[in-house]
Amino acid sequence: MIKIDHTFGPKLALNGKFLHDSNPTLEQGGLFRTLSIPGILTTSTNSPGHQYSIGAIYTPTPTLIIDGGYRYSYGAILSDVIGAVNFSQSPHIQSAIGSTLPFANVVGRVPSLTFTGGTFTNAGGSSSTHSVPTAITTSITPSTATSPRFSAATPSNSVRSITTTINTRTS
Repeated sequence: MIKIDHTFGPKLALNGKFLHDSNPTLEQGGLFRTLSIPGILTTSTNSPGHQYSIGAIYTPTPTLIIDGGYRYSYGAILSDVIGAVNFSQSPHIQSAIGSTLPFANVVGRVPSLTFTGGTFTNAGGSSSTHSVPTAITTSITPSTATSPRFSAATPSNSVRSITTTINTRTS
C-alpha cells in the first residue's frame, strides 16, 4: 500500500492511496466445503483486491470548505477445483464413464454420487465473485467557525452542506 498526504499551504491539501493485494490460498477440504478427505475437493483460491483513491480539500475562505475525490475499489474471490473431483484431474473416472453421461459436462467436475444414507463428492465447480464499486464525491460546506479544519471535522458547526456522490458499477 502507498498512501500520500500532502498539504500545499493553508488552503489546499491532497491525499491519495494505492493498494494492490492478493491472497492466494489452497483449501484441502474445498472452498466453503468441509470434506475431510484430502485431495478430493481441493481448491486453489485467490482473493485479489485493488483500491485507488484521490481526494482534495480546498478552503478558499476561512468559512468555506470544498472537498472532492474519486474512489475505486475491486475485490474478488476466484476459486478453481484442482482436486480429484475436477474431471480433467481424474483420468480413471473419465475412462470409466466415457461418453455415457446423458448431458455434456459443462461444470468440469465429476458427477455427484448419492447413496442411501449419504452423498459423496457433492461439490461445486469453479467460482468467481467480483465486486467493483466506484464513487465520485464532492462536498461544499459553509462554516460559521473560525477554523475551517475544525468545522469540517465537527458537522454541528456547519450552517449547511451540499454533498454529491456518484456511484457507478462496472464489471
